[in-house]
Amino acid sequence: MGNNNTRHKSSRSKRSSHEGSVNWLSKRVHLPIFGKVKRRSLCQFAITSFVILGVVAICRWVYLREMAASAVPARMLQNESESSESEKMAEAITTPLDVAEPDEITLEAKLLEVRAELMVGESSDGPLSVAMRDVVLEFYQQATGMTGVQSLLLHGTYEEDGRIFEFKLATKSPGLVRKTLRDKGIEIVTVWDTSTSKIKVNKGGSSEVIQQLDSGIYQAALKLEGAFLSLPTEGNTPSTVWLDSETVTISDRLCYQIGHRLRDGTVVRHYVDFEEGLERSRMLDLSIGEQSFQLSLEFTNYKKVDGRIFAFAYALKLDETVRGLAVLDRQQVNIGLMPWNFSLGDPESR
Repeated sequence: MGNNNTRHKSSRSKRSSHEGSVNWLSKRVHLPIFGKVKRRSLCQFAITSFVILGVVAICRWVYLREMAASAVPARMLQNESESSESEKMAEAITTPLDVAEPDEITLEAKLLEVRAELMVGESSDGPLSVAMRDVVLEFYQQATGMTGVQSLLLHGTYEEDGRIFEFKLATKSPGLVRKTLRDKGIEIVTVWDTSTSKIKVNKGGSSEVIQQLDSGIYQAALKLEGAFLSLPTEGNTPSTVWLDSETVTISDRLCYQIGHRLRDGTVVRHYVDFEEGLERSRMLDLSIGEQSFQLSLEFTNYKKVDGRIFAFAYALKLDETVRGLAVLDRQQVNIGLMPWNFSLGDPESR
């Protein structure tokens, strides 16, 4: 009996102790922010927090150890970089600076040199250097936009001896020219093939006369009017195109004087103004019998069309007497004119 009572008491004591601990964990604790929380949840949170803090501490220790191991090489590299930069700076200080080459001399600066030379050289005879000639030719080409033009066809009207004609003038490098005058009663076609000239007269479509055009005013005028393409920037020799040492004033404009020798030996003089680079006049000397004349073209009414500047009017003068007056209404550039278009037997060039 006694032993049974003792075992029974002990069993009750253990149950009471276990129930007491369970009851203690189940009891709630009042926290200021979270309110009432079970002690078991609070213990679990504390254990989890300690584990996380331990893992973070271990990771931080490993990271700091690796950083300490790599600090020395990084500092060595930094020292080497600083040393290299110092050497470069010292080299830059001790090395003399290279003087930059000046930019290519502008066309305007070259023209100033040419003009200065002209002012000095006007007292001397003969042409200036080829280099100076090329500067003025480049100035003319840029101002007029005629670079690359190989053929030209002009349309308009032409007044001569009181009659007004429909007018066409075709020219093609290196000096081919065809001029056509037409009205209701007559058509006159003249051509120049760089060595000879011919004329064809058609009256009323029934009678046609072709003959050699002897040297004279009409032949000289054909050469002069067809010299629109006489000033290219390439392919010129000092004996065919040159810049004269004398300047000329045309219509109150100071002009360069450029000489051009045609294939037959005729010399045409082109006058290009100092300021705008436009051809203001064109002249040649003409002898008829024992008399000498000056045949000239004077250009006016300049217009810019498709990037090119043309004189839309010019007067043909024998000395100071007007022999013809051309008024242009349009021009065509590089339209594919062929050498046979400058033959009197070619109807397509009419």
